[in-house]
Amino acid sequence: MKKRKDYLKEHKKNSSIPWVVGTIIGLVVICLIIFSLLIPKNTTSQLPAQSSQQDFSSSIVQSQSQSSQSTNYASEQKTTDIANLVQNMDAFMRSFSSQIGQSYQRYYPQKSNKTTFYGFDFINGLDLYNFYVDGNSATIGFINPKTLRGTSDYNIIMAYSDIQDKSTAYTDRHLYLFTLHNNQPEVIVATQNQENAGSVYFRHTQNTTLKNGFENLYNQ
Repeated sequence: MKKRKDYLKEHKKNSSIPWVVGTIIGLVVICLIIFSLLIPKNTTSQLPAQSSQQDFSSSIVQSQSQSSQSTNYASEQKTTDIANLVQNMDAFMRSFSSQIGQSYQRYYPQKSNKTTFYGFDFINGLDLYNFYVDGNSATIGFINPKTLRGTSDYNIIMAYSDIQDKSTAYTDRHLYLFTLHNNQPEVIVATQNQENAGSVYFRHTQNTTLKNGFENLYNQ
């Protein structure tokens, strides 16, 4: 009888072990599930993306800053080049005048001498006239020397004329405009204009000395 009681007691003790182990395993599984739910998803993958976007944005800002600095530097350099171009063109036009026996003066950029070309005020009255170049309607204006840009079809860098040269017949005088047209250096010329009130007619110069001289000096 005693042996039977000892057996039952031992059997009861042994049968409780699997239940305890199962309970522990169940609690562990529940804890793991709760823990996984509390951790934000994709946290690890989001951080590199944010870092990458920040790096990309920083590179754009830096690139724009460098581009702006380069543009400003180029503008400053070109402004100096324009000043040199005017000085070199003055020397070129003096030589050209002596070769052809005519006397040309620069009227833009403006010196102290002011004049009109057969009544056409080409310094202060550009907005009062209709212009034609080689028979085609065109707009003419002055270039911005700081940016080397303009809003017209032909943007004037310099203007020379022999309008005050009394050694030349009054009806045979010229107005040369040294311009940028589609960002290319071009020379256009007007001659006698008395019979064309309100309109001024230019043509591209056929004088290769002037044309090539201006192109060479501009592209130096």
